[in-house]
Amino acid sequence: MPRITESTLGEHRRRVETALLDAWGELMRERGLDGLSLALVAERAGIARNTVYGYFPDKHQLLLAYLDREVTRFMEQLTEAIDATVGTEERLRVLVQEMLRYFAGNRSAGYDLASSVGPEAFVDVMRRFDPVRRMTNRIVREGMHEGVFRVLDPDVAAELVGTTMGAFRVAVSQGRMESDDAAEQTLEFILRGLGVAVDRND
Repeated sequence: MPRITESTLGEHRRRVETALLDAWGELMRERGLDGLSLALVAERAGIARNTVYGYFPDKHQLLLAYLDREVTRFMEQLTEAIDATVGTEERLRVLVQEMLRYFAGNRSAGYDLASSVGPEAFVDVMRRFDPVRRMTNRIVREGMHEGVFRVLDPDVAAELVGTTMGAFRVAVSQGRMESDDAAEQTLEFILRGLGVAVDRND
């Protein structure tokens, strides 16, 4: 029997985990959370059902791992775009546009996670989006420091910015509204709230 080295075992585990997360993402887009089960995920991934439990004991843990991966990927792209952008207002524009485009490309973004996972589990779910909130907070603080935004409680302002970005989440993810249109309306509302005059003639 061939000897399994630690590195080979680690690679194997990463490959299986990736297959499970990919399968989860596909099925969530197709069925929504309510129609998912670990058995379906195992079947889609081509992995024995009992094997799944060695990686994720239940749907909740699999969802959290999937969100961790999605948010990490999104933040890598978002951070690169924002760091390459000059000006606080423009960085905020990039944040809003990228967020709405993400919604547009992910049908699962339109699902109501709160009703699907329950109130206690929902707290864990929302924590996965902390990197987005921290980036929003960073931009708001920079804008206040530069005198571009009026002085507000930055944590409250960042929370309101995040809530406003989510206002069109369902419509955009379901294709009932273009992401660029939603981004422009969202950005105008946010900028006015932050004290930036918006020229409608631009």
